[in-house]
Parts: sequence; structure tokens; C-alpha cells
Amino acid sequence: MKKYAFIFAFLIPVSLFAQLQPANPDNVRNAERHNNYILPIAKMSIKGSHPVGINSTKTVHIIFPSQIKEVDAGIPEIITEITPSFNNVLKVKAITDEGFKESNLTVLTSGGDLYSFIVNYQETPEILNINVEKNYESDKIVSRSFNASTFHKSDFLIPNVNLSEKEIRDRFAYILSSKKSIQNIGVRNHNVSAFLDNIYMDNSLIYMAVTIHNYSGVTYPVDFVKVYVRDVEGAKRQVIQEEELTTVLLDNIDILDHGTSKSFVIAMPRITISSDKQLDFEVYEVKGGRHLRFPINSKIVSKAKSFKK
Repeated sequence: MKKYAFIFAFLIPVSLFAQLQPANPDNVRNAERHNNYILPIAKMSIKGSHPVGINSTKTVHIIFPSQIKEVDAGIPEIITEITPSFNNVLKVKAITDEGFKESNLTVLTSGGDLYSFIVNYQETPEILNINVEKNYESDKIVSRSFNASTFHKSDFLIPNVNLSEKEIRDRFAYILSSKKSIQNIGVRNHNVSAFLDNIYMDNSLIYMAVTIHNYSGVTYPVDFVKVYVRDVEGAKRQVIQEEELTTVLLDNIDILDHGTSKSFVIAMPRITISSDKQLDFEVYEVKGGRHLRFPINSKIVSKAKSFKK
């Protein structure tokens, strides 16, 4: 038994060493001359880059699966612009036709993904339109052959939530497609109403789905939505306590035309409340007085649903 244990102990480092082959051996060798404690960057931890050729007379369009949040070009000769009409399309071209040294372009999106491109001057760009989402399967195959990563799973999470915006929006879609389970919790004011449809909860967040109906003859522009934890009305307290819940993510609701309705979801940090507390859901109109407010008691909150795995 001791013999086999001894052999197994030597097998583990060999296996790990095979997986942890440095992706940057030259950097490692140079650094080791000055520092004995070096942690090599393993191939499994790197993300590959897509090559892109550009010039000054043609625009390359790169389409991303979610909203572009940040763009960084390595040199000023690379011009980038997020298309105003579609915030997930990036336009790229060169500022000059004199050519430039190879550089890079990095894009971060709201879906929690990082995209990397190696950019070179190309007299006649081979590709003008790129849909990076359609390249996922190819990325996986090539990355696997190099024992590298695609970073397809989000490494950029919303702080203290452990979920990316894309993952939260996927839950929004799930909730909005679910059957309404809560009845008669809401308010109607000046021919505009807001009623609670569903409450969901996971390990980090509480999600509330609400539908606004505009029965009036004029538009209803939404200014903001807020949720408060307050003492139950009528509770015998000398000081009424109030706490506004932080909005982690909110659907875009903007303006409701007359005679229309809109369902949306708001996500906030997970919370449970005692019987002497309630949640107050508030919707405010832009420069108007048709504000909507309704209470949600602790019994309703305690019936929040979980997401099916």
C-alpha cells in the first residue's frame, strides 16, 4: 500500500506540470533571474485574441451579444466608435493609410465578457463585419487545442452579487415569461396603475415583476422606481424607520404611451422582513404628479419563488 501511495504522490505534480506549462516562458525566465518566487501564467488562464485588419477608407463593424461598456485601443491610430443606434455594435477603422505597428483592442460588455483583438493595418481589409457571438463554437475548439480559456463564463461580476448583468437579465426574461402568481397587490392613480406580478429570490437578489397600465389619454414618462423598507402603517413607534433598497438592475421602462402597458423587473439585494415591516414600491412620473405607491407585506415577500435549476 505504501508503495502505491508513493508512486501516486509523484504522479500528481507531473500531471499538474503538464497542465501548467507557462504561456509566457520568456517572461518567466527573465523574471526568475531577479525573483525566486515566480508564478507562471498557465495556458489555461489566457484568452486568445481575434485578428482584425483595418484601413482608413473602410469601416469594420464588430457586433457583440450585449451592450458595450468599455473600449480600449492600444494606439491612437485605431479609431473606435460605438454605433448610437445599437449600443452593441463597434465601428473600427484606421486614422491613416501610412500603416502602423501591430496593436490591440479590448472590449468589455455588460454581459460580463472580455473580447480581445489583435489589430494590424491592412490595405484591403479581408473582413468588414464580425459577429463575435457566432464565433463561440470555433473559439472553444481552438482554445481547447491550446488548453486555453474562452472566458465564455463571466469573470466580471456585479460587486457583492456574484452574477453578471447578462445572468441577471436572463432571470428577468424567465420571470417575465412566468405566469402571474400575485393578485391584487398594487395601486391605481389618475388612470395609471401598477400591480405586482411575481417575486423571485436567489442567494443574492430579490426580483420583483410589476406591470404598469396607462389607461389615460396622455403618455406616462417614468422618472424612477424605488423600493423602501418601512414600518407597517399604524405600528406604535416613536420614530418611523425607513431604508431605501439599492437597485442592482432595472429594466428599461422609459415612456408608456396612452392605452399601453409595460411589464418590467427590478433586482435588489436579497432581503426578508419581519411582520412589523413592509416594502413600499414607488414609481414616479417625470415632471408630473401621477406617482404610484403600494405596500407589500411580509407574508407576500415570504412567498417569493425560487428559480428552477
